[in-house]
Amino acid sequence: MELSGWAGSLYRLCEWVMRLAYVNLLWVVFTLAGLIVFGAMPATLAMFAVARRWVMGDGDVPVFPLFWKVYQAEFKRANGLGLLFGAFGFFLYVDLIYFETFFSHGLVFQVGYCFFLALSILFFLTLMFALPYFAHFQDGMLRSLYSSFLLAMSHPVCVLRMLAGTLAIYYIVWYLPGLQLFFSASALSVWLMWNAMKVFDTVAMKE
Repeated sequence: MELSGWAGSLYRLCEWVMRLAYVNLLWVVFTLAGLIVFGAMPATLAMFAVARRWVMGDGDVPVFPLFWKVYQAEFKRANGLGLLFGAFGFFLYVDLIYFETFFSHGLVFQVGYCFFLALSILFFLTLMFALPYFAHFQDGMLRSLYSSFLLAMSHPVCVLRMLAGTLAIYYIVWYLPGLQLFFSASALSVWLMWNAMKVFDTVAMKE
């Protein structure tokens, strides 16, 4: 018999808490299983695949079989994406440090710093869409990144909502560090996936 009223709401809340905690623990375990460097991106993509099914209304999806299937199938693709993100992020970081160090040395360094700062912001916004996009579509890497960039630029309201939720989750786990092991990554994946799916559905309806 399905519970109703406050009892039903409490039951569903507890159920979601357990789901998020379980997926977050899977993400930690499989990230460590890949020695962090090789496990982080496959585990993250697998986590987003689970979040995608939840957002689409399939709350009873077998979590571990889906997580393991995506982790194995997307291991190389996810690590390729991680390598690309890591290389570009490192490039931006080095340039920002360089131009910041010599910021007071003239207009060229100030313009350079502002340029790479803007590029870093665009990179971060693209990244928020890229992981949900990779979990939802089967496009090639470059096409996925290009599409993620276009989606981020053309849906500023959704981007702001994503940023607000990301900052809220970061704030909560920062001041309640005991939650990091259980909810930090999984809660963020569900939030980003939920917002991204709204954009994907909107674009699909227009097309």
